[in-house]
Amino acid sequence: MQDELAEADDEGAFMLQAASAKQRRMLRLGWSVLLCALLGFVARVVNQAEQESLRELHDRFHIRSEIAERFLRAYVHDLLQRERRIAERELSGAAVSSASFDTVVRAFGFEAAVVVDAAGKLLRVFPSRDELIGSDTAQRYAHLRAALERGEAVSSVVASAAAAAPIVGFAVRYESSSGVRVFSGAYDVSLTPLKAYMFNLLAIRGAQADLVDSGGALIASSRRPKGWQRALASVDPKLAAATRSDGHGEYRSIDGPRHFVVRGVGGTTWRLITSVDDSALYAPLGGRRGQAYWSLFAAFCTAMLMAALLLVRLIESRSDLRTANGDLTRLARMDRLTDVPNRLCLEEQLTRSLSAARRYAQPLSIFIIDVDHFKLVNDSYGHSFGDEVLRTLASRMAAALRTEDIFGRWGGEEFLAILPNLGREEASNVADRVRAAASCAPIVTTSGHTLSVTVSIGCSTTSDPLDHFLLSRADAALYRAKEQGRDRVVSSAPPPHPSLEKPRAELA
Repeated sequence: MQDELAEADDEGAFMLQAASAKQRRMLRLGWSVLLCALLGFVARVVNQAEQESLRELHDRFHIRSEIAERFLRAYVHDLLQRERRIAERELSGAAVSSASFDTVVRAFGFEAAVVVDAAGKLLRVFPSRDELIGSDTAQRYAHLRAALERGEAVSSVVASAAAAAPIVGFAVRYESSSGVRVFSGAYDVSLTPLKAYMFNLLAIRGAQADLVDSGGALIASSRRPKGWQRALASVDPKLAAATRSDGHGEYRSIDGPRHFVVRGVGGTTWRLITSVDDSALYAPLGGRRGQAYWSLFAAFCTAMLMAALLLVRLIESRSDLRTANGDLTRLARMDRLTDVPNRLCLEEQLTRSLSAARRYAQPLSIFIIDVDHFKLVNDSYGHSFGDEVLRTLASRMAAALRTEDIFGRWGGEEFLAILPNLGREEASNVADRVRAAASCAPIVTTSGHTLSVTVSIGCSTTSDPLDHFLLSRADAALYRAKEQGRDRVVSSAPPPHPSLEKPRAELA
């Protein structure tokens, strides 16, 4: 009996030991399953966060490229509209006088210009070459033929008819007393303010921007290429090959992989190609793509404590991305040189101000301000001095306005002020105050140069809800201020009666 009890005790102990071992195995299995599930969940979260971060970084770069293309499109559109407006006013007589033609060309700063008739025959050319008068110039230049057919056109890089210099032409068709004509002015775009813009449009270390024509010739670039018509294929053959068929993607340069975006510039045959090093693009993620996930996952597997640190890192990275996107939104509406609102922001504010003025039946005034002889300042003292002049003038003029007024850089050496609820007489007084503030004292730069600079101001005021020409009237007033000797304020006359025309977009 004793032996049977002992055997029973031994069997019970064995069963307890077996049950305990089974529980331990089940516990270990449960923890293993839980740990694997947790690791799988964390891995999925980390992977999704990384993919989202990559998409945000790509979108951020694409947005920068889109903003740059919008600026270029607005630049071309504004130049063509100004060409047509001035050509219709100055070059529409029965005969195009040499004096009027030369005045218009020099006012735009063109290096070369032509006027052709409806048959494409040359009427005027700058620089003057009498032997070319009457020749079929439109047959030689596709953009002149395109302007005759479509109303306006922008050329690829071409040689001028007069001097065979490398230029880009901007052609517009207009009506004259003798029928249809085309006025085309041209210059080397790389010598205009667009060149400085190309160097600063992306504001990312390692980024490059190239503006090319339909044949791949560089119009302007942040690379400082040698030669006036150096093709992108000779400067960066791998980028040129990658952008022939794809609108965005990656290619491998000598320095490593790069991301690129191609955008066509509206109204032209130009293409804006932006590219950036992967290390710079993915800098918020440590500069390496595809490794952050595995590094985080391996660290989490090593110690649970590291998971918290890694999650903090992801949260901080996302916070940095949101901050960076917020900075990008702000930068997209601020002029980097003068630190005042840029044209994009001003257009938005003008639309809002016009809407408010119409809704509450209040007057609205605007100024277009142009720095007098600014091209001469750049040519005589250099663009660095010119930049300091613009910064100083922007600060002075902004301080002379009211708190509720909106002031920013309209483009080049032009500024725009929007003055809500201000009539024509009061606006003229404020404009004269701004003009006086701009020239209150000589400008002394860090390089030691001293120069007295003046501005001309064109004002326009509207209280008519159907007045859709506020900007054009201010621009015309500015033109008259220039004609009358500069350093003055000219106000446009209000419309004689409400416009009955079909409303057109003020900012088109």
